Amino acid sequence: HQILVLSDAATLFEPGALKRLVRHFAHPRVGVVCGSLRFRATAESEQTEGLYWRYESMLRLMEGRLGATLTASGAIYACRRCCFPELAPGTLIEDFVIPMHARRLGYRVLYDPEAVATDWAAPSVADEFRRRVRIAVGSFRSLPEVARTRVTGFTCLAFFSHKLLRWVLPFLLLGLLGSSAALWRSPLYATALAAQLFLYAWALLGFALRRRLRGVRYALLGYFLLAIHVAFLVGFVRTLVGREEATW
Repeated sequence: HQILVLSDAATLFEPGALKRLVRHFAHPRVGVVCGSLRFRATAESEQTEGLYWRYESMLRLMEGRLGATLTASGAIYACRRCCFPELAPGTLIEDFVIPMHARRLGYRVLYDPEAVATDWAAPSVADEFRRRVRIAVGSFRSLPEVARTRVTGFTCLAFFSHKLLRWVLPFLLLGLLGSSAALWRSPLYATALAAQLFLYAWALLGFALRRRLRGVRYALLGYFLLAIHVAFLVGFVRTLVGREEATW
C-alpha cells in the first residue's frame, strides 16, 4: 500500500488509532503522521521516565500545534511509501530520520495526539540508560543526514532547542562545572558551583537509595536526568570509535 504504518513488537494500539493516523493522508502534502505514546510504568519508572515522558509529550503537542513536529515515536507512526528512504544497516532512530527525510522532500509532518498507543516503560533507570546509549549513537550517526534537511521558523527553533541542545548538553554541563570550579572565588560562580554540586548530590543520593525512594515523588528524578546525560556521553564515545549498536 502507499501508506505504511510502523510500530514496535510490544505496542498496543488503542481502538481507532489506525484510522486516526491515516485520515490525515487525505491531504496530498502530508508525508508522516506521528501518534501519541503512553507508558505503563513500574514503581521506579513512574518517578523517572514517567515524569520525563509527560514533559516530552507536552513538548511534542506544542510543536505539533506550531507545525514543527520533528520526530515520531517509533511505536506508532505512519508515512507515505515515497517518504520511506533506504535506511543504512546501522540506523537506530529511523523514527527521526524518516520524518526529516519527508521534510526534505517537501512533505508535512503532523502529530495527532488522538492516535494513541500503549507501551511498557523500562523497569529501571539502568535499563533506560542502555536504551539511551543506543539512542545517542543513533542521534550522532544521523547528524550528516539531518544536516541536509533545510528547516525554518519554529521547526528550526524546535530542532535547535529540543534536539541539538539535548545532544550537546552533557558537554555544556561539563564545561559549566569546570568553569565554575575554576572561578569559584567570584560570588556568582561560587553560587553556580554550589547549585551544581547540590544537583549532582541529589542524583547520587537517588542512585544510592533508589530502592527506598521509589515511592517518593521526584526523589529519583535527579538520578534519572544525570543518567541520560551520561548515556549521551557514552554514546558519543561509541560513535567516535565506530562501535556497532544496530540491534535493540
